[in-house]
Amino acid sequence: DPRMLPLLEGRRVALIDDVISSGTSIVSGLQLLAGCGIEPVAIGAAMLQSRRWCETLDAVGPQWRERTVGVFSTPMLEMTETGTWRRPAV
Repeated sequence: DPRMLPLLEGRRVALIDDVISSGTSIVSGLQLLAGCGIEPVAIGAAMLQSRRWCETLDAVGPQWRERTVGVFSTPMLEMTETGTWRRPAV
């Protein structure tokens, strides 16, 4: 809502997501904020899933990876034929 932009002017803004996996939703948020003239001071997430998001954020700007913080990190998992979960073979 453009009427809310005056509430953000001159403020420190953090961009928060529940999970960052590929990084595409965070990049969309960064682009939206940039279009409004806002540069977040931090990116936060409850969970950072794998490290796939690093390359996506690096493509937007080198500062974003160091500004990204998660409560915890998890690897990408795949289900086996027996229904258990494991890390994919590299």
